[in-house]
Amino acid sequence: MSENTEEIEETDVVILVDDEGNETEFAILLVVEYEGQDYAALSPVSQIEDDSLEEQEIFLFVFDESVDADGELTQTFDPIEDEETFNKVSAFCQSQFALLMEQSEG
Repeated sequence: MSENTEEIEETDVVILVDDEGNETEFAILLVVEYEGQDYAALSPVSQIEDDSLEEQEIFLFVFDESVDADGELTQTFDPIEDEETFNKVSAFCQSQFALLMEQSEG
């Protein structure tokens, strides 16, 4: 891994299963609140760890976090069904990523 690549903490990684039963590890890059709803930006861990990639795929999900009766933390990631909402959340996340980049450079 290169020097400017941060180690991914185990707590920042989730495993999602697609419609065909395939498991993929995703890193939680950003969680934002937009219009009263939480959304998460995720990227496959394999892409983050691959220094040869210039761009990474980023997936947006409706995010919910709760504690069950046993005190266990439960996180859910659901697709954003509405295209207009997806576009608004995508633009908002892009602005948040840009702000984070500015802060890290400053």
